Amino acid sequence: MRQWLGSMPPPDPDFDDTAGDSRPPPDRFARPAPASGPAPGSAPGPTGGPAPAPPPGVSVPLSRAAAPAYAPPAQPAPATAAAPGGTPGAPGAPGNDVRVALWGASGSGKSTYLWALPRALHGKAGRSDGWTITPLDDTSRTYLADAETALVVDRVLPQGTLSSLSVRWLLARSSRSPFDRLRPAPASRILLTVEDRPGGDYKDALDAAVAQLADADAIIYLYDPVSDSRERSETFQAFSSTLRAVSNRMLRNGQLREDGRLPQHLAVCVTKFDDPAIFDRACRGNWATQSDTKPYLPRIADRYAHDFFAELCKSTGGTGEEVRRLIQDSFMKERVRYYVTSSIGFNLDHEDEFDPDDYGNLDHEPAPQRGPRRPGADTSPQYRERLRSIPVPVNVLEPLVDLDRLVRRDRRGGLLRSRSGGTAGRRP
Repeated sequence: MRQWLGSMPPPDPDFDDTAGDSRPPPDRFARPAPASGPAPGSAPGPTGGPAPAPPPGVSVPLSRAAAPAYAPPAQPAPATAAAPGGTPGAPGAPGNDVRVALWGASGSGKSTYLWALPRALHGKAGRSDGWTITPLDDTSRTYLADAETALVVDRVLPQGTLSSLSVRWLLARSSRSPFDRLRPAPASRILLTVEDRPGGDYKDALDAAVAQLADADAIIYLYDPVSDSRERSETFQAFSSTLRAVSNRMLRNGQLREDGRLPQHLAVCVTKFDDPAIFDRACRGNWATQSDTKPYLPRIADRYAHDFFAELCKSTGGTGEEVRRLIQDSFMKERVRYYVTSSIGFNLDHEDEFDPDDYGNLDHEPAPQRGPRRPGADTSPQYRERLRSIPVPVNVLEPLVDLDRLVRRDRRGGLLRSRSGGTAGRRP
């Protein structure tokens, strides 16, 4: 085992990382110092050990020591009869499916996230025990079969959504995993949906996305800092126009909160943690930790994910800062969570362990030619990305698990208040 990285902080058994945590973070991604002491000129790390200095010309990320501590989550507002995902005649009943919509700009990684989800459910991730995935129509079934074959057998990535994409999967778990509290609880049932129609009529595509998001109990938003730094306008315009349309639709339906904010829970996922531009920044800034169990994967703890997201928004040159401002203005603070994710994970060595010296999980190979080339067509060689090892996704399943738990917590709270004579019948 190569344990070059700092140890991961112990997980919260209830997955509640929003509570304040004043513990200083451990050294992250710093090789052990020689026995004789720290290297000359090295600055002390947050726990006294040496921390790597950034190379010349690289800005130093925000210090977590200066970051505001997270406040405990506020008590949820009362649930109502109009809650999305509820069954007519049984508003807010705890046994109903939790509807989660997947959202992101073109190229943000929606297709890759969907392809990696079966691996997160049934692969090496410890929290995946007991989950099943069921497609709800023929299109979703075909998409799932293609995803599993592509990642496990062919080890290739989706080439992006060139045609209309409509996927509806039911994720269910009938028993709790060892990482959950040992207490009776109803089965988890998550209806995951995604609507993406690039290249077609803009109004039809926007209407489909708006309907999906407005009807959801919770939303997973994929923010790709790599693409945002290259295509600034597309990331912000897609986010802003869709968000305004969702707010307008819910206002017309009487579902918008009185303060103008959306009532849905939101998981903001910073994608492509495995990309060198993102991973190296996390190393230099001591943001990440390494798991203590095989395959010893790196990750950024959820309690630090918002601060890392804020640092990326300020330093990558994209529109992330505007996206972050809209998130703060449009959603309830206590219903927003942040994650740093990687759908394809990191390359594992021959012992199925993470190696910080060779972590990239993508290679480029010549793409197979399909049919004869047309006269005058580009004759330069074409390449496609190929996975070096079967993916072990990082933080792909966790946002779904957390959103399911939080929505059901709100439903139980609203049901108890209605039985005790509290205010009910109006959406928070």
